[in-house]
Amino acid sequence: MYKIIFVSPENLVNNKIINSLFKIETACLQRKRLEIPSDIYQSFIFQMRRLSFLLILFCFVFSLSSFSQKVVVSVRIDNKVASLKSDTIYYDLKRKLTWDDFKAKPDMSHKGSAVTSSGFAYSWNGQENGDVLYLNISVYTFFTKSNSWKKGMVNSEYHLGHEQRHFDITMLGTEKFVQELKKATYTMKNYHQLINQIFDRVYDENIALQNEYDRETKHSLDKEKQAEWNERIVGAVSH
Repeated sequence: MYKIIFVSPENLVNNKIINSLFKIETACLQRKRLEIPSDIYQSFIFQMRRLSFLLILFCFVFSLSSFSQKVVVSVRIDNKVASLKSDTIYYDLKRKLTWDDFKAKPDMSHKGSAVTSSGFAYSWNGQENGDVLYLNISVYTFFTKSNSWKKGMVNSEYHLGHEQRHFDITMLGTEKFVQELKKATYTMKNYHQLINQIFDRVYDENIALQNEYDRETKHSLDKEKQAEWNERIVGAVSH
């Protein structure tokens, strides 16, 4: 996850111009020591201050115009497809996990019998058209083979189903992220920060749901709870 730091361009412009004008006027004041006719000197100072006012006025108008731009956001789930040799599997209802997908060396000190490494991420691009900024956001769900593992004695379809549910829960996070992005109100001033804030919040909620799932099913040992979660998750992710 990457943080985007957004610096308002109009603030940057204003600061540079004001600092430059201050330096110029300071230099002019120092020239009082020279023998320059007062009428010429006063006229020069007047013109400099007038220029300063006009430039600051320009920056103010530029600032208003940039903030008045509309931001239109389009969000979609990107159904990426990876090659068979890829380390990544993208979520597909028709493509279920197999034990062969768990490539990492198992952590024998871990209390679980297997670990699914999955997550969701997004990419975006923008295009300006007049006073409208169009943002296109693509969201996808992935499983990483090289970070997922199982212990040697685990080979059953039952335990594989438990791991598949973890991947399904990640997909639920993707869908929630898309829903929250669609509900948000964007401006030129807030869209960078807002997208990151929504991602962080939904991601944390999804981690909490993953932990709740493991806690209630006792990492698949409670078969009755596992059946309840199977029904709950499959019903949710299929719609």
